[in-house]
Order: sequence, then structure tokens, then C-alpha cells
Amino acid sequence: MFAEAAAKIEKPDFKQHVKPILEAACVHCHNDKSDKGGLNVTTLELTVKGGDNGTALVPGDPAKSPLYTTTVLAADEDAVMPPKKEGLLAPEQAEILKLWVQQGANWPKEVKLEQTVRVNFEKHIQPILEENCLSCHNADKAKGDLNLATKKDASPPARMRRRSLLSTLPRAPCTPWPRCRRITMTSCRRPKVVALLKRSNSTCCAAGSTRGQYGQRA
Repeated sequence: MFAEAAAKIEKPDFKQHVKPILEAACVHCHNDKSDKGGLNVTTLELTVKGGDNGTALVPGDPAKSPLYTTTVLAADEDAVMPPKKEGLLAPEQAEILKLWVQQGANWPKEVKLEQTVRVNFEKHIQPILEENCLSCHNADKAKGDLNLATKKDASPPARMRRRSLLSTLPRAPCTPWPRCRRITMTSCRRPKVVALLKRSNSTCCAAGSTRGQYGQRA
């Protein structure tokens, strides 16, 4: 799973680990057309240049790099980024940013970031599981010994299930499945969401179903 994989990353690669986070969580508000706070983070030069509050990135010094420090503020802080309403970064993602900055913030000058979809569990994943999976995989009817009512239920010990649902996630930057959230059956249809998830193709930290099988009955 993402958290376990992230914990093993000692030297983040910009294109593989950092770029997906920035494109999904930052670029939609800080780009050529919408530079909130005067900040554009689409290139290394512009990110170092910063915005109204000064530079956003000081290579080698995470403590002086708002690109990282704003991601670890308390959820109720006004300056926390991304904003709480959009979904905070997972601790593992923030740690990747910290390590990357600490190690010199290697960012090829020719690489310009573009906005990508950031999947939100409650908005995108939960409706799919409720519509397509819960009818067969719930506490009362755990077909195949699989219950998807909560994250804990969907993550049985390895000795019980070699490949759990959470090991087959779509690779898209996203908000995590809240541990306390229980999902229930629904009859709603979300075709646009299903199509969106089929296009997911970068690093993930939330819960979903097997790539290429969204929209199918479990």
C-alpha cells in the first residue's frame, strides 16, 4: 500500500514521487492562469521565485520551504495546504516532500507541471464501492470472505488473504479512507466518476477497486 511504500522511500525521485503530488494537490490553484497568492508552482524557477509571501522553495532547507511546511500545519490552520476542504496530504506524502527538499529539491528545469485529478475517497471512491460492491461484500453477506464496510474490514491480515482490496488500488493521488468511516449500500449512479478513475495513472494513498474493473459488479 502507499503508506508502506512511502515509508521505504529514502531518496524521492521527482518525476515518480514528487511531481504527482504537486500536480494533484497544488497546481490547480497555483498555475499560469490561477496563481493564488501570486504563486505559480508549475516550474522550478517560478516556485523558487515564490509569491506574495516570498519564496515557496529553498532547496536543502525544508523548514524555510512553504511548499512543504504548509502541508504539515494543523488542519484548522488557515494557511494549511492543500485546504482542509480539498483534502489534506497524507503524512507519507508530506514526508516525501520534506525528503525531496532536504536532498536539494532536484527538479529538471525543462519539466513543467500540469494539473491532474486528485481523487477524494468520500467524493469519488465511496460512491463506487457503495453502488457496485457493498451488496455482496458487507458485514451480513461477506461473499468470498470479503467485507468492504470499513477500511479495517477491507484490509484482512496477509495470512487470511494474499491480495487484499487495498493492494489493487488505482494509482492516482488521493485522500485516504478515513478509518472511522463506514460505507453503506446505495443505488446512485456515478458514470463520470467511474470514467475518471479509469484514467488514474499515478501514485495513490486511498482505497479503491481493481484498475479496469470500475463500474462492474463485485
